[in-house]
Amino acid sequence: MKYVDHPFVKANQVAERDYQREIAERALRENLLVVLPTGAGKTVIALRVIAEILKKNPDGRALVMAPTRPLVKQHMDYMKRNLTMPKQTFVWLTGEVPPPKRASLWREKQIFFTTPQVVLNDLLSGRLSLEDLDVVVFDEAHRGVRNHAYAKVCSVSQPTQKRIVRLGLTASPGDEERIKEILRNLKLDNIAIRTREERDLGRYLEKITPDLHFVEKDLVLDYATKLLHEEAKEIVNSLRSTFSGEPLKLRADGLSYTTISRVRKLSEKRFWSGELTENQIWKVRKELAALTKLDKLIQYLEAYSYRAFLEYVQRLKTKGSKRRASTERRMLSRSRLREAVILIQQTVDKGTEHPKLEEAVRTVKMEQKKGGRILLFVGLREVANQLEEALTSEGLNPSLLVGQQASGRLMGMSQREQLRSIEDFRWGHVNPLIATQIGEEGLDIAECNVVIFYDNPVSAIRRIQRMGRTGRAMPGRAIFLVLKGGRDEGRYWAGLRRQKKLERETKALKLEKPAERSLLAYTEERKGVTIAVDHREARSQVVEFLKGFEVQISLKDLKLGDYVLSDRVVVERKSPADFAASIMDGRLFQQVQNLKDAVSLPILIVEGEAQEITRRIAEKAFTGAVASVMLDFDVPVLRTSTPRETALILYSIAHREQVKERRPVSIRLERKPISDAEMIKYLVSGLPNVDVTLAERLLERFGAAEEVFTATEEELMKVKGIGEKIAEGIRRVLTLRYR
Repeated sequence: MKYVDHPFVKANQVAERDYQREIAERALRENLLVVLPTGAGKTVIALRVIAEILKKNPDGRALVMAPTRPLVKQHMDYMKRNLTMPKQTFVWLTGEVPPPKRASLWREKQIFFTTPQVVLNDLLSGRLSLEDLDVVVFDEAHRGVRNHAYAKVCSVSQPTQKRIVRLGLTASPGDEERIKEILRNLKLDNIAIRTREERDLGRYLEKITPDLHFVEKDLVLDYATKLLHEEAKEIVNSLRSTFSGEPLKLRADGLSYTTISRVRKLSEKRFWSGELTENQIWKVRKELAALTKLDKLIQYLEAYSYRAFLEYVQRLKTKGSKRRASTERRMLSRSRLREAVILIQQTVDKGTEHPKLEEAVRTVKMEQKKGGRILLFVGLREVANQLEEALTSEGLNPSLLVGQQASGRLMGMSQREQLRSIEDFRWGHVNPLIATQIGEEGLDIAECNVVIFYDNPVSAIRRIQRMGRTGRAMPGRAIFLVLKGGRDEGRYWAGLRRQKKLERETKALKLEKPAERSLLAYTEERKGVTIAVDHREARSQVVEFLKGFEVQISLKDLKLGDYVLSDRVVVERKSPADFAASIMDGRLFQQVQNLKDAVSLPILIVEGEAQEITRRIAEKAFTGAVASVMLDFDVPVLRTSTPRETALILYSIAHREQVKERRPVSIRLERKPISDAEMIKYLVSGLPNVDVTLAERLLERFGAAEEVFTATEEELMKVKGIGEKIAEGIRRVLTLRYR
């Protein structure tokens, strides 16, 4: 076998593969999103890129991010084993490390491993600047969409002329639109794809054989599901009578969150156009709420287990007991549902298990007799616990791998416990390993030759990730347990269609090789308008539309407001739910007063349709609050219907303030200073493009505000984070005569 020959890679440890070398070489020239099947060596590519950066610059610094702590730990262990760097140059940073300690570690160490949330926090606080790094790796890069911390990390990062190598790694990025969003959010230039079918990669991977196991319903399950479907049919028929003359495309045997949401939007639209009365809309809202919960009950009963169904019923009872006229109380009083609950409870009391759970136990026992190393996936933690109990009672030795957060009465697993389970499975001490979603992404859970799907996710990405746990060093099988003739079977076929569609689109993308703009072009085109955005607001679609308008987004930890458009304009944006809640708990008027104290032109934007607001509070309370904000506080209130409309208003105001009025974007939004030191910092942070962190750096270098104000451009540029443009802007404002 041939091994990688490199001065920064340990000899005779990393196998040489042509496609890995080719992709790594390309990643050094352009920022790449690398798409490879699980087990094809994405981490090796990251290793080769980091090694080459270190060869060119022995003082080079690398950051490797992954979405979970066990995966972060795995990357660090791999790099330590295979890079020739001293072990003291590596560091694993978690949120448990005190912030001052992290700040010193960012300065002292060279190769960093952490989660994107830690990086985001330290970027916002000024403890870290990406310009101090030479290479940044985003593992499981398909997460870098919408409001994930990966996307925020790149939005926080200030544009820099320094060449920072960015490398995204994933086994399944999603469809073309999602890939474009990942490239845009992570500031990647292009995509490199290899599939299992290709000769240069396929010879290193083994075949994965799908195996479909249909599970028949027993009499109890069959009767109980019929009762629930009859209950759903009654609600659907009632909804149809309300919407007479318009096809709803809503079937009792084909419920889903999407179809219910579509009917909900239709009903609200018809109410506000006057086609439904107030009594009718309240009736529809109650029926849709009941249908949503009934849909969940059917899913638990058909796809998971009897006990999972009963536990969800208990949660509904607990919630319903808090209010006499609640949806949960009314729903649980329905005769068919009560009959189904009693029937299932009696079945559980007799010790009878769900047919699917029994089939899972039989399948595991049979595969173990064949010498199988088994990874069993299930989405619900309570069902994972039930599977562990059932397999243990059969004399097997299973182990769990679940997330750290508690789920209801069920405790999560600590990071140490997760790593112990993975190690125990690797060394054959436990079999099978029962994993929830945490086991799907990236973790090196050793080679297994059997993957069992207890439930069937519709998501193509999740299906591909689960299957990728096998078929590496030995041929593998993916066994799908499917309850025949119900929701579970429908989800299986839908997931299979999506997986095949995604695989076709991925191959097509490989042939097209769609190149995005380079990072330099990206920053050059977007210069002009900058909006400082509170990092909690980054989850909204408003930010996505602002990016589409070529606005430079600067994510900050704002003390007041959501969007800073200039040194005098700050916007507080409220969704219907937030606006209603802030009226009820009294926050609204205090927030408005704080904004009024801080800036001369605060603006309140209320985004959303009127019906969304008045579903939560009375119409008079809403209009009264708006009138109070406008008349008592002299703060304008703008109404927008969509995130795009909000973004357009924000852009228009920011453009007027910054381009026409030439006003800087200031984020001095702290309350009145209470000490001389804070007063000085407050004063310096009022300079154009100078935030609190830069103000501290300026004062540390010059000692006094007067010396900052009299410094030349060349002297200002010696401060970290201040380039030619910022220095020029500071001097221009300080020397400009007041008009």
